[in-house]
Amino acid sequence: MKAITIKGVFGVDRPAYAQAIRIIESGRFPLERLHTHDFPLEQAARALETLAGEVPGEAAAHVTIRPWA
Repeated sequence: MKAITIKGVFGVDRPAYAQAIRIIESGRFPLERLHTHDFPLEQAARALETLAGEVPGEAAAHVTIRPWA
């Protein structure tokens, strides 16, 4: 017989958020390098296409849509 165990997670608890904040605040990791693109609200469709890898020559890890830019 073969058996498999599947575990899932429905959310993140408060201690996990606190730990994530401490990691971000520590500055040990260059998280700013993960942000690759900024788009104004008028280009929201282009932002999603870029993030989805549908724009040739653009490799996005994280995009921000700035409504007031």
